[in-house]
Amino acid sequence: MRVVKKSFFTLLELLVVLFIISLGLIATGVKVKDSYEEQRFLSESQQVLSQINMAQDLMLMMDTDVAVNLTLDPKTKQVTSAIDVEKPLPIEWERLIQRPLKLTAIHSFQFGPSKSDSAQLIFSLGSMSQGTLTLYEAGQDDARREEKRQFTIELTGSPRPLGIKPTPVKEQDKVALSQLLYPQEVYEELYKNPSKEEEIK
Repeated sequence: MRVVKKSFFTLLELLVVLFIISLGLIATGVKVKDSYEEQRFLSESQQVLSQINMAQDLMLMMDTDVAVNLTLDPKTKQVTSAIDVEKPLPIEWERLIQRPLKLTAIHSFQFGPSKSDSAQLIFSLGSMSQGTLTLYEAGQDDARREEKRQFTIELTGSPRPLGIKPTPVKEQDKVALSQLLYPQEVYEELYKNPSKEEEIK
């Protein structure tokens, strides 16, 4: 009579397999969570950038002063970004444009050399904000703030597409860049010289 030996997993072998599987799940979970947080931060940063670009476009299209106000609520530690337009907007525009962005992945910001709970970016044909706006994933009081994710927006002080860190340009080149968005013909149409019109008549 032939004896058939059946092989079984011992309890120790099962525990080792379960331990290896759990390590893999933990490592995967950490990577997924980190990727999710990174995408959330980048998505909110792009929303702020789009809002700033919209403010510049409104300034050019409506010939009005526009401001982007960033505020940090000291109690809730929530950052809010909102557009403020000097001229009244059409009703269908107002709800979309002036709806504030309540940011949850961005915990602090800095515009200029000093930290502040508020910043105002001015878009005006006479005077536009110039400097670097930095959005931080960490709060202002976080000791490891510099190690967290950052998103930098360069404001050149003249009308131009935003979002890419510009190379240093000369003053005459700034005029050429501005005319890409706001051609000379538009300037002449908006700001007609009354003395020239009288001469033509």
